Amino acid sequence: MSMTYAPETWAIARRWFWHLRHDPMQLVAAVAQPALWLVLFGNLFAGAGVRFTGGAPDYISFMTAGVVVMTVFNSAISGGIEVLFDREQGFHDRLLAAPIHRTTLLAGRYVYILALSALQGAVILGVAMLMGVRIATGAPGAIVTLLIAVLMGIGIATLSLALAFVLKGHGAFFGIIVLINLPLVFISS
Repeated sequence: MSMTYAPETWAIARRWFWHLRHDPMQLVAAVAQPALWLVLFGNLFAGAGVRFTGGAPDYISFMTAGVVVMTVFNSAISGGIEVLFDREQGFHDRLLAAPIHRTTLLAGRYVYILALSALQGAVILGVAMLMGVRIATGAPGAIVTLLIAVLMGIGIATLSLALAFVLKGHGAFFGIIVLINLPLVFISS
């Protein structure tokens, strides 16, 4: 691996962060939506007397881990969408013609997806703690939770990016995402 690989990867990742910075509503939605799920649905189901398992002291504590996992899953499974749009618009071909390692295109996208997922998970854990959730293992447990979520995100992002390169158009991509995602939402309880 050459000395330019890390800077090239970071340059590609910065491109995606730049897109996010210039679309503040996407950033707000990406970070706030999972926290709203926790606040709204957690309080709704806690008040409805829903039974839960797992040894958690209350429903919000029980639900927090699931919200972290589903949030990382959704971010990772959607990770290939913008790459697919780059392919459809011909911008990906321009990047391939640039004097950079081709794998940095994927590595930079991974960095972006995983950083966003870690941020979302940290926000969810922070909101959960503000709601009274206590992580039994403390800060090390929160760090391990985020690390496990990021590792899961790597696997799901790989699937998403593979689909972005294999499928011809975004219609099929969205169809497959819905086919995968919708049943998982319903069985995630």
